Amino acid sequence: MLLMRPGGTGKTHTIKAVKEVMCHYQMEYAIWFLAPTGSAAALIDGMTIYKGLGIKIKAKDKGNRAPGDTTDDYTVVIVIKNRTQLREEW
Repeated sequence: MLLMRPGGTGKTHTIKAVKEVMCHYQMEYAIWFLAPTGSAAALIDGMTIYKGLGIKIKAKDKGNRAPGDTTDDYTVVIVIKNRTQLREEW
């Protein structure tokens, strides 16, 4: 299920209600609650999409850049050791 609505429309309340139903049937382990940001994940007691999918963001170079330098210094790395476990869970 994917919930996409503007802020203030009740997404968090809906997710919390789904969590309560899942807990009532002792099935809370059967669903992951993912959010795009850490703040949103904290609101629903979930995790970020990146963490849920086992994706790590790593900086290419941790050095200082010159002002105005817009070169991309991030890469997306999928943690290989978690792929098998992640595949089984999904």
